[in-house]
Amino acid sequence: MQDKRAELSYNSTKIMSTTPPPSPDPTPSVWPPPPTTPDIVPTRRPFVSLLPLARAVAALGVLDWLSYLGVKLMKAHQITPSNTMGSALMTVLVSLVFFVSYLVYRIIFLRWTFLAYRNLDSFEAAGLETTAGWAIGWFFVPVVNFYRPYLIFHELWKAGAPSVDSRDEVAWQLVPSSPLIGWWWSAVMIDMFLPGMLSRVLTNGLTSVASTTLGLTLSFASISFSIAVALAISRRQEAKARELTPSRPGYF
Repeated sequence: MQDKRAELSYNSTKIMSTTPPPSPDPTPSVWPPPPTTPDIVPTRRPFVSLLPLARAVAALGVLDWLSYLGVKLMKAHQITPSNTMGSALMTVLVSLVFFVSYLVYRIIFLRWTFLAYRNLDSFEAAGLETTAGWAIGWFFVPVVNFYRPYLIFHELWKAGAPSVDSRDEVAWQLVPSSPLIGWWWSAVMIDMFLPGMLSRVLTNGLTSVASTTLGLTLSFASISFSIAVALAISRRQEAKARELTPSRPGYF
Protein backbone atom coordinates (compact mmCIF):
# COMPACT_ATOMS: atom_id res chain seq x y z
CA MET A 1 0.00 0.00 0.00
CA GLN A 2 2.81 2.40 0.88
CA ASP A 3 4.57 1.48 -2.40
CA LYS A 4 1.39 2.33 -4.33
CA ARG A 5 1.09 5.72 -2.63
CA ALA A 6 4.78 6.48 -3.32
CA GLU A 7 4.30 5.60 -7.03
CA LEU A 8 1.25 7.91 -7.32
CA SER A 9 3.14 10.74 -5.61
CA TYR A 10 6.09 10.29 -7.97
CA ASN A 11 3.86 10.31 -11.08
CA SER A 12 2.02 13.43 -9.89
CA THR A 13 5.30 15.25 -9.27
CA LYS A 14 6.58 14.24 -12.73
CA ILE A 15 3.42 15.51 -14.49
CA MET A 16 3.59 18.84 -12.67
CA SER A 17 7.26 19.28 -13.55
CA THR A 18 6.64 18.67 -17.29
CA THR A 19 3.57 20.93 -17.58
CA PRO A 20 4.58 24.14 -19.47
CA PRO A 21 4.01 27.41 -17.65
CA PRO A 22 0.97 29.44 -18.71
CA SER A 23 1.58 31.77 -21.64
CA PRO A 24 1.72 35.46 -20.80
CA ASP A 25 -1.04 37.81 -21.85
CA PRO A 26 -0.77 38.93 -25.46
CA THR A 27 1.01 42.19 -26.07
CA PRO A 28 -1.48 45.06 -26.24
CA SER A 29 -1.89 46.92 -29.49
CA VAL A 30 0.62 49.73 -29.84
CA TRP A 31 1.30 52.35 -32.52
CA PRO A 32 3.61 52.28 -34.36
CA PRO A 33 3.81 48.45 -34.30
CA PRO A 34 7.01 46.99 -32.80
CA PRO A 35 9.80 46.07 -35.24
CA THR A 36 9.48 42.74 -36.98
CA THR A 37 12.10 40.56 -38.58
CA PRO A 38 12.09 40.36 -42.39
CA ASP A 39 11.12 36.67 -42.44
CA ILE A 40 7.80 37.28 -40.66
CA VAL A 41 6.73 40.54 -42.29
CA PRO A 42 3.11 40.02 -43.36
CA THR A 43 2.38 40.33 -47.05
CA ARG A 44 0.50 43.54 -47.90
CA ARG A 45 0.57 46.23 -50.51
CA PRO A 46 3.67 48.41 -50.17
CA PHE A 47 3.27 52.11 -49.52
CA VAL A 48 3.42 54.34 -52.60
CA SER A 49 4.75 57.87 -52.17
CA LEU A 50 2.20 60.24 -53.69
CA LEU A 51 4.11 63.52 -53.55
CA PRO A 52 5.47 63.23 -57.12
CA LEU A 53 1.98 62.50 -58.44
CA ALA A 54 0.49 65.33 -56.38
CA ARG A 55 3.03 67.72 -57.87
CA ALA A 56 2.05 66.48 -61.33
CA VAL A 57 -1.58 67.23 -60.44
CA ALA A 58 -0.53 70.76 -59.46
CA ALA A 59 1.42 71.35 -62.69
CA LEU A 60 -1.35 69.98 -64.90
CA GLY A 61 -3.97 71.95 -62.99
CA VAL A 62 -2.11 75.19 -63.63
CA LEU A 63 -1.72 74.30 -67.32
CA ASP A 64 -5.41 73.42 -67.51
CA TRP A 65 -6.46 76.82 -66.15
CA LEU A 66 -4.01 78.79 -68.28
CA SER A 67 -5.14 77.01 -71.44
CA TYR A 68 -8.77 77.63 -70.44
CA LEU A 69 -7.91 81.31 -70.07
CA GLY A 70 -6.30 81.20 -73.51
CA VAL A 71 -9.42 79.68 -75.08
CA LYS A 72 -11.61 82.40 -73.55
CA LEU A 73 -9.29 85.15 -74.76
CA MET A 74 -9.15 83.67 -78.27
CA LYS A 75 -12.93 83.48 -78.44
CA ALA A 76 -13.17 87.13 -77.44
CA HIS A 77 -10.55 88.12 -80.03
CA GLN A 78 -11.96 89.69 -83.18
CA ILE A 79 -10.55 87.97 -86.28
CA THR A 80 -9.83 90.41 -89.06
CA PRO A 81 -9.20 89.57 -92.75
CA SER A 82 -5.51 90.40 -92.42
CA ASN A 83 -4.83 87.83 -89.73
CA THR A 84 -7.54 85.22 -90.24
CA MET A 85 -5.13 82.34 -90.91
CA GLY A 86 -2.85 83.15 -87.99
CA SER A 87 -5.72 83.56 -85.56
CA ALA A 88 -7.34 80.34 -86.74
CA LEU A 89 -4.11 78.39 -86.24
CA MET A 90 -3.61 79.94 -82.80
CA THR A 91 -7.18 79.10 -81.83
CA VAL A 92 -6.73 75.47 -82.88
CA LEU A 93 -3.42 75.20 -80.99
CA VAL A 94 -4.75 76.74 -77.78
CA SER A 95 -7.91 74.61 -77.97
CA LEU A 96 -5.82 71.46 -78.44
CA VAL A 97 -3.64 72.31 -75.44
CA PHE A 98 -6.75 72.97 -73.37
CA PHE A 99 -8.37 69.68 -74.39
CA VAL A 100 -5.26 67.62 -73.63
CA SER A 101 -4.52 69.35 -70.31
CA TYR A 102 -8.19 69.14 -69.26
CA LEU A 103 -8.25 65.39 -69.91
CA VAL A 104 -4.81 64.49 -68.52
CA TYR A 105 -5.26 66.62 -65.38
CA ARG A 106 -8.44 64.75 -64.44
CA ILE A 107 -6.99 61.33 -65.25
CA ILE A 108 -3.93 62.01 -63.08
CA PHE A 109 -6.12 63.29 -60.24
CA LEU A 110 -8.22 60.10 -60.36
CA ARG A 111 -5.03 58.01 -60.45
CA TRP A 112 -3.80 59.90 -57.39
CA THR A 113 -7.13 59.23 -55.63
CA PHE A 114 -6.86 55.49 -56.39
CA LEU A 115 -3.32 55.20 -55.01
CA ALA A 116 -4.10 57.36 -51.97
CA TYR A 117 -6.98 55.09 -50.98
CA ARG A 118 -4.96 51.96 -51.70
CA ASN A 119 -2.25 53.27 -49.34
CA LEU A 120 -4.77 52.91 -46.52
CA ASP A 121 -4.43 49.13 -46.98
CA SER A 122 -0.70 49.43 -46.30
CA PHE A 123 -1.62 51.22 -43.05
CA GLU A 124 -3.97 48.27 -42.24
CA ALA A 125 -6.84 50.72 -41.83
CA ALA A 126 -9.92 49.02 -40.39
CA GLY A 127 -13.53 49.82 -41.17
CA LEU A 128 -13.08 51.44 -44.57
CA GLU A 129 -16.35 51.92 -46.43
CA THR A 130 -15.17 51.20 -49.97
CA THR A 131 -12.23 50.00 -52.06
CA ALA A 132 -9.57 51.82 -54.06
CA GLY A 133 -11.38 51.01 -57.29
CA TRP A 134 -14.69 52.37 -56.08
CA ALA A 135 -12.96 55.42 -54.63
CA ILE A 136 -12.77 56.65 -58.22
CA GLY A 137 -15.79 54.71 -59.47
CA TRP A 138 -18.18 56.76 -57.33
CA PHE A 139 -17.22 59.86 -59.32
CA PHE A 140 -19.13 58.40 -62.28
CA VAL A 141 -22.29 57.12 -60.55
CA PRO A 142 -25.16 59.59 -61.02
CA VAL A 143 -26.66 61.17 -57.88
CA VAL A 144 -24.23 59.32 -55.60
CA ASN A 145 -21.35 61.30 -57.08
CA PHE A 146 -22.79 64.43 -55.47
CA TYR A 147 -21.68 63.32 -52.00
CA ARG A 148 -19.75 60.01 -52.07
CA PRO A 149 -16.36 61.43 -53.17
CA TYR A 150 -16.67 63.99 -50.39
CA LEU A 151 -17.01 61.19 -47.81
CA ILE A 152 -14.16 59.22 -49.37
CA PHE A 153 -11.78 62.16 -49.02
CA HIS A 154 -12.78 62.49 -45.36
CA GLU A 155 -11.69 58.84 -44.96
CA LEU A 156 -8.40 59.59 -46.70
CA TRP A 157 -7.76 62.45 -44.30
CA LYS A 158 -8.72 60.63 -41.10
CA ALA A 159 -7.48 57.06 -41.72
CA GLY A 160 -4.13 58.40 -42.95
CA ALA A 161 -3.54 60.62 -39.94
CA PRO A 162 -0.04 60.35 -38.44
CA SER A 163 0.35 59.16 -34.81
CA VAL A 164 -3.00 57.32 -34.94
CA ASP A 165 -3.42 53.54 -35.05
CA SER A 166 -5.32 53.01 -38.31
CA ARG A 167 -6.00 49.41 -37.26
CA ASP A 168 -8.32 50.80 -34.60
CA GLU A 169 -11.47 51.93 -36.41
CA VAL A 170 -12.72 53.93 -33.44
CA ALA A 171 -9.39 55.74 -33.06
CA TRP A 172 -9.12 57.04 -36.61
CA GLN A 173 -12.83 57.80 -36.88
CA LEU A 174 -12.39 60.21 -33.96
CA VAL A 175 -9.70 62.16 -35.82
CA PRO A 176 -11.14 65.55 -36.79
CA SER A 177 -11.36 66.12 -40.50
CA SER A 178 -10.19 69.24 -42.30
CA PRO A 179 -12.40 72.09 -43.54
CA LEU A 180 -10.17 72.07 -46.61
CA ILE A 181 -12.09 69.05 -47.90
CA GLY A 182 -15.40 70.86 -47.52
CA TRP A 183 -14.04 73.91 -49.34
CA TRP A 184 -12.66 71.70 -52.11
CA TRP A 185 -15.91 69.84 -52.73
CA SER A 186 -17.97 73.02 -52.52
CA ALA A 187 -15.73 74.67 -55.12
CA VAL A 188 -16.05 71.63 -57.41
CA MET A 189 -19.85 71.54 -57.14
CA ILE A 190 -20.23 75.30 -57.62
CA ASP A 191 -17.92 75.25 -60.64
CA MET A 192 -20.01 72.48 -62.19
CA PHE A 193 -23.49 73.90 -61.67
CA LEU A 194 -23.55 77.62 -60.88
CA PRO A 195 -22.88 79.07 -64.37
CA GLY A 196 -25.56 76.90 -65.97
CA MET A 197 -28.07 77.68 -63.22
CA LEU A 198 -27.53 81.43 -63.57
CA SER A 199 -27.95 81.25 -67.33
CA ARG A 200 -31.33 79.56 -66.88
CA VAL A 201 -32.55 81.73 -64.02
CA LEU A 202 -31.62 85.12 -65.47
CA THR A 203 -34.01 86.36 -68.15
CA ASN A 204 -31.34 87.36 -70.64
CA GLY A 205 -28.67 85.01 -69.36
CA LEU A 206 -25.15 86.14 -68.55
CA THR A 207 -23.26 88.57 -70.70
CA SER A 208 -20.17 87.28 -72.45
CA VAL A 209 -17.82 89.16 -70.14
CA ALA A 210 -19.69 88.08 -66.99
CA SER A 211 -19.82 84.46 -68.13
CA THR A 212 -16.09 84.41 -68.90
CA THR A 213 -15.14 86.07 -65.63
CA LEU A 214 -17.35 83.76 -63.59
CA GLY A 215 -16.09 80.65 -65.37
CA LEU A 216 -12.44 81.58 -64.91
CA THR A 217 -12.94 82.46 -61.23
CA LEU A 218 -14.80 79.26 -60.38
CA SER A 219 -12.36 77.10 -62.34
CA PHE A 220 -9.43 78.72 -60.57
CA ALA A 221 -11.00 78.03 -57.15
CA SER A 222 -11.83 74.41 -58.02
CA ILE A 223 -8.36 73.63 -59.35
CA SER A 224 -6.61 75.45 -56.49
CA PHE A 225 -8.49 73.52 -53.80
CA SER A 226 -7.95 70.23 -55.67
CA ILE A 227 -4.20 70.85 -55.71
CA ALA A 228 -4.21 71.84 -52.02
CA VAL A 229 -6.11 68.68 -51.00
CA ALA A 230 -3.85 66.39 -53.03
CA LEU A 231 -0.68 67.90 -51.56
CA ALA A 232 -2.02 67.92 -47.98
CA ILE A 233 -3.17 64.28 -48.00
CA SER A 234 0.06 63.18 -49.71
CA ARG A 235 2.15 64.83 -46.99
CA ARG A 236 0.05 63.27 -44.22
CA GLN A 237 0.46 59.79 -45.70
CA GLU A 238 4.18 60.39 -46.16
CA ALA A 239 4.53 61.34 -42.48
CA LYS A 240 2.54 58.28 -41.39
CA ALA A 241 4.63 55.97 -43.58
CA ARG A 242 7.83 57.31 -41.99
CA GLU A 243 6.42 56.41 -38.57
CA LEU A 244 6.09 52.82 -39.76
CA THR A 245 9.48 52.53 -41.48
CA PRO A 246 11.42 51.24 -38.40
CA SER A 247 8.81 48.53 -37.77
CA ARG A 248 8.54 47.35 -41.37
CA PRO A 249 11.81 46.71 -43.21
CA GLY A 250 11.53 47.57 -46.88
CA TYR A 251 8.30 49.49 -46.32
CA PHE A 252 9.15 52.10 -48.94
